[in-house]
Amino acid sequence: MEAPTVFWEDIEAGSEYWGSEETADRDDMVDFASRYDPWPMHLSDAGGRATPYGGLIASGGYTIGLWYRSGHAIWNRPGAVWAFQGGLDWHVRFVRPLRPGDRVRLRIVCIETRLTSMPGRGMGRSESHLVNPDGEPVLSLDLTWMMATRPT
Repeated sequence: MEAPTVFWEDIEAGSEYWGSEETADRDDMVDFASRYDPWPMHLSDAGGRATPYGGLIASGGYTIGLWYRSGHAIWNRPGAVWAFQGGLDWHVRFVRPLRPGDRVRLRIVCIETRLTSMPGRGMGRSESHLVNPDGEPVLSLDLTWMMATRPT
């Protein structure tokens, strides 16, 4: 991986970032669920029809995986690697079911930034949404995060 080029000082409150568009793949969804979250609504259409969802839906873990995949188009692209040090406080809401073939894209808005008491580190708070092409959120994630400050 390249050395970081985007540091805490580069992220401003109000900044908006868009990730890549990702598509929920039926086989990947079912494979993930069979390994990690084998509820009937995540394994088959028939299992999903027996629930209020009315059909196959992605597990929360798979949906968060698409959040990450889309986000890497923001955080780790050539020439603009973020000095991200970790997510500290997550508030996750699964707003709508994610179904096979659904297309989603991550939208992040930075709400605030501040320095920490630890040298070389800053924190921020952001709201992020994995949205469908109509702009409706499938997943909402409010996150407090830490990044390295620019080396002196």
